[in-house]
Amino acid sequence: MKARLYIDIKFSKRATDAESLATALDNVMDVGMSALDDCWGDYGGKPTIGKFLVLDTAQAAEHAEELDRLMDGQEDELALSLAPIRDFLRQVAGLKR
Repeated sequence: MKARLYIDIKFSKRATDAESLATALDNVMDVGMSALDDCWGDYGGKPTIGKFLVLDTAQAAEHAEELDRLMDGQEDELALSLAPIRDFLRQVAGLKR
């Protein structure tokens, strides 16, 4: 099974940028996952965690619009499964439904 988790992070633009923060969080996750090796048995085994990615509002709007074009007039299973992703991208971009 695969899950995609999204988090909002507030940070000082004077101290860092979003890409650097994502890299730091990758490092924290790697260290934390290794430190907790013994506890993963209670959760079905150690999960594989991908890298933290930065999604800015312009990218989110672009992807939401592309999904709108792909889903236009479609009501099949694929379109229904893409709707929550499109809605999330719209939310990130500050677009109305």
